[in-house]
Amino acid sequence: MSSNYLVNIRSIAEAREVCYLFHFTQIANLSGIMKHGLLSRQKLTELEYLAYTSDKYRLDDNVDAISVSVSRVNKKMFASKRDKNGHNDWVILVLSSKILW
Repeated sequence: MSSNYLVNIRSIAEAREVCYLFHFTQIANLSGIMKHGLLSRQKLTELEYLAYTSDKYRLDDNVDAISVSVSRVNKKMFASKRDKNGHNDWVILVLSSKILW
């Protein structure tokens, strides 16, 4: 990724006062995240790591991406994923927006 791209991300995030990103996941994934960090579905498959997903399919086909909410959790999406998934134990990770750059 070019440094100009990262500067642009940073300037946009700062202009919009984006301080935090949020990632929700099943609590069963927490120890793996603490050990290996947040990994995309593609990387999980490559490394043969087990993870519990919030959805069977990645409908946007971005298997090399990690989904986050910007500035606040999308409550409707979180509730929908949690309810459809059937698992009750979830955690919301609060991440510094600085990880974007």
